[in-house]
Amino acid sequence: SYVGYKTIYKICSQSEVGTLRMEPDSHTLKDVIVRGNYIVAKGNKMIINVPDNIKENTFDGYATLSALTIPGLHIDPIEYTVTSNIGEVLLCINGREVEVNEVRALNPNDIKRIDYYQNFDPNHPAASSVIDFIMINRDRGGLVYGNARHNLNIGKGDGIVDLKHYRKNSELNFQISGNYGHYTLDRGEESTTNMTFNIGDVVKTSEVKNSPLHSNRFKGKASWLQQGKKDMFQIAAYLSKSHDVNDQNMVQTYSAMNDVIMTEDYTHKDIISPAAQIYYQRRITKDGLLRTSIYGNYSHTDKDRCYNSRSSFMAHTREDLYRIRPDVLVGLTFGKNRPFFSATYDYKSTRNEYTENGNESNNKLSYGNGQFMIGNNFIFSKKFRLTLRLAENVLSVDNGKNAWTKFFFSPSILYNADFGRGNTMRGEFYTYVNDPQMTYYNGSSQKMDQYQILRGNPELKNGHCIGVESVFDSNHKWGMFELLTQYINMPKYIYEDVFADNDNAVFVHTYRNGRSYNHFLLNADIRFNVIPKKLIWMIAGEYNLFKEGGNRISEFVGGTDLTYMDKNFIGKIEFVSPLRYLAKGVEYEKPTSLKVSLRYTLNRFQLGFYATNPFMRSCVKTTYTTDNYSNVAKTYSPRLASNMFMFTLAYRMSYGKKHKFQNIEMDDSQSSGLLEQQSIRNEKMETGKK
Repeated sequence: SYVGYKTIYKICSQSEVGTLRMEPDSHTLKDVIVRGNYIVAKGNKMIINVPDNIKENTFDGYATLSALTIPGLHIDPIEYTVTSNIGEVLLCINGREVEVNEVRALNPNDIKRIDYYQNFDPNHPAASSVIDFIMINRDRGGLVYGNARHNLNIGKGDGIVDLKHYRKNSELNFQISGNYGHYTLDRGEESTTNMTFNIGDVVKTSEVKNSPLHSNRFKGKASWLQQGKKDMFQIAAYLSKSHDVNDQNMVQTYSAMNDVIMTEDYTHKDIISPAAQIYYQRRITKDGLLRTSIYGNYSHTDKDRCYNSRSSFMAHTREDLYRIRPDVLVGLTFGKNRPFFSATYDYKSTRNEYTENGNESNNKLSYGNGQFMIGNNFIFSKKFRLTLRLAENVLSVDNGKNAWTKFFFSPSILYNADFGRGNTMRGEFYTYVNDPQMTYYNGSSQKMDQYQILRGNPELKNGHCIGVESVFDSNHKWGMFELLTQYINMPKYIYEDVFADNDNAVFVHTYRNGRSYNHFLLNADIRFNVIPKKLIWMIAGEYNLFKEGGNRISEFVGGTDLTYMDKNFIGKIEFVSPLRYLAKGVEYEKPTSLKVSLRYTLNRFQLGFYATNPFMRSCVKTTYTTDNYSNVAKTYSPRLASNMFMFTLAYRMSYGKKHKFQNIEMDDSQSSGLLEQQSIRNEKMETGKK
C-alpha cells in the first residue's frame, strides 16, 4: 500500500511476487487544485471548462459563449445566434437539442463544462457542428428566471419568464416570452430602378420616410417530463401569436412624370400557431442511444396590403399550413466503432388564397424533405478518427397540378487528427442538397408596384452540391489559433431572374435553376490571453472569392474584439470591416460593424448595456443587374441596426434542493409557404452545409 494509491492484495504461492504496478486512488486525494488551460482538445471535440469568473459575470448561455471568445465561433447575444466559420451551430443541453429561449434561460453557474463538436457529434450525426452545455443536475425544488430588454432610443423590447418545478421523477415547465415594437422610422429603403420596355425607358426612384411600425409577439409553452434510470419521456405544447402593422410612406418619382408622387404601402399581418411534440429516449447497450420524437404544428396567416401610388390595388392573403416531422436516431458502440442510423422527414402542406382587386387565385403546395443516414465513426487511435456518412435525401413537391419526387445520394467523409501539444487538424469532403425555402415554389403572382410583379416557380429543382474544408487548430497558454480553408460548388444554383413582359408593361421577378455558384474562403483567427482570464484579445482576417454566372467578387474582411472581466463586471467590444458577397444573383454590401456590451452582476440581478454602431448612419446596399433591368437599393435601419442602444435587466432565483431532470425542448420554428419579396431578399452568404 502507498498513500494516494490503491492497496494491492496478491496471493503469493511462489518465492517471487513479480512486478507490482500500483494505480492512483483519486478518492484519497483532497483539496487538489489543478491550474492549466481550460480549453482542451480531446477526441473529436473541444472540452471547455468555463472559468468561475465567466460563470459569475454572465447570466445566460449566449453571454457565456461570447465571453469565452473561441476562434471560429461567432455569438450575437442581442439576436441570440451562434454560428461558426463553416455554417450553423446546433445548440444542446446535456445532449438534447434546444431552442433559443432554453439557452437564454440557462444558468451559467450550473455549467460543468461545454463540449464543442467542431465537425461531428455521434449523437447528432447530421449537424455541421454542435455545442453541448453539460449541466449540473438538480434535485427537487425549482428555478425561476426573468429577463427584460428595452431599446433606449426607440420603442422596442422583449422579455421572458421561465419557471421549472420538480417533484420526484418529473419536471413541470412553464415559459412565457414575447417582444414588442411601436416606433416610427424616419428613414428606410432608398432605391433606383431602371426598366427598359419596347416603348421606352422608365426610371423609378423611391425613398421611405417617417413610416410607423407596430408589432407584438407572444409565445407560451408548457411541458411535462418523466425520467427513469435509463429512459426519458416528455410531452410539450406550444402556442405563438404575432401581430404586425407596417405603414410605409414613400416619396417616388418616375422619368415619365415631372411630379413627385406620395406613395403609401400599408400591410397588416397576423399569425397564430399551436404546436406539440412527443419525445422519448433510452440508453441501450454500452454508451448506446435510442432517440425518437414527433413534432407537429398548424399555423394560420392573414395578410392585408393596400398600395396607393400611380396605380392602386388592394390584396388579401390567407394561408393554412400543416407540418409534421418524425425523427429517430440509433447510436451504438462496438469497441472502437460507433455505428449510427438516423432518419427524419419534414412534411409541410399549405393552402393559400391570394386576392388582388377582387381577383382570387388559390394555391396548393405540399413539400416533403427527408434524410436517411447511416455511418460509422472509426476510432483508429487516440490521435486519429475517421467518420463515414452515407445519406439518402428524398425531396418531393406537389403544387396541385404537377408533382415530382427525387432522390439524392450524399456521402461524406470526415477526419480528426491530434498532433499533440495542442495542435489538431480536422476536415471534411461532403456533398449535400441545396434545398430552397418552401416559399420559392409558391405559384402565385403578386404585384410589387405598377411596373413589377413577383412570381414563384413551382418547377424549381434542387441542386446537388459539393464542398471540401480543412481546419487547423492550435491551443496554447498564450492563446489559440485557427486556420480554415473551404470551397463549395453549386452547379444548379437558384438565382433571381427578372424579365420584361412588354404586352402587359411589367417586369416579372421569378426564380430559376442553372447558374454555377463557387465560393472559396480562407480564414485565420488568433486569440491572445493578454491577462489570463481577465483580458482577451482576438484578431481575424478572411478572404472570400465568389463566382456566380458572370459576376465575380474578391473581398478581404478583417475584425477584432476585446473582452475584459473583473469581479462583477464584464465588457466586450467587437469590430468588423465592410463585407461584400453574392447570393441568388444579388450583390450585397454590408457596412462596418461595431458592437459594445457591458454587464454588471449584483447578487441575483444583472444590469446590461448594449450598443450597435453607436452614433453611426450605416446601410446595407444591394445591387441587381440584368438585361434591360437594374436595381440599386440602400436599406437604413436607424436605431435598430445602427445607432442602437439597449438596456437589459435579468433576475434569477432557485428554491429547494437541486434536481436531476432537464427539459427537452421542442422545435418552435415558424414555417410559411407565402411568397414575400422582403423576406426573400434577406439572404445570407452561402457558406458551409445546409
